[in-house]
Amino acid sequence: MGLALGSVTTLPLQITFRRIDHSAAIESAIRRHAARLERFQDQITRCHVIVDIPHQHRHRGNHYAIRLEMTTPSGEVFVMRDPELDDSRSDFQTVLRDAFDAATRHLDSDAQRRQGNEAVAAQAPLGRVTQLFPESGYGFLETLSGEEVYFHQNTVKDGAFAQLAVGSPVHYTLAPEDGDHGSRAASVRLLTL
Repeated sequence: MGLALGSVTTLPLQITFRRIDHSAAIESAIRRHAARLERFQDQITRCHVIVDIPHQHRHRGNHYAIRLEMTTPSGEVFVMRDPELDDSRSDFQTVLRDAFDAATRHLDSDAQRRQGNEAVAAQAPLGRVTQLFPESGYGFLETLSGEEVYFHQNTVKDGAFAQLAVGSPVHYTLAPEDGDHGSRAASVRLLTL
């Protein structure tokens, strides 16, 4: 069982060998595939690749299993490729390629989802907080047209309710129906300047 830390790629790459001796050729192949993830370096805060031979067979040969564990702003990503479990081709290069391809698809999808959320936020109307009642968990914002809009702490994105202050600029979306306090916000996002 060996451990090697990334130095060629700028990704925070960690490689672990389980039930197999360290192999410079395997490590080199992993680093080549990891280099393809460089375009996601702003999303990946941890990339751990585990190479294992969980099922050793005398007559059928060894089947490599690859597990990728990545940490991104939107959470943990786990990719597992084990030919014994999914009846795929069992050569190491194919298993490695399939694992990194799956990780790339996930990161692409995550990036598109984040870009969509940012585009929606950029199109949301601008307002500013006019009243806050932190002990009760709500407040009011004023739209550019001067309308007062109620919001609850649960509608404030990214858990930023405690960061709000009177005068804070925010993007907001209105709920389709008014509440007890008149117009109400369906979402409020604190603008960071």
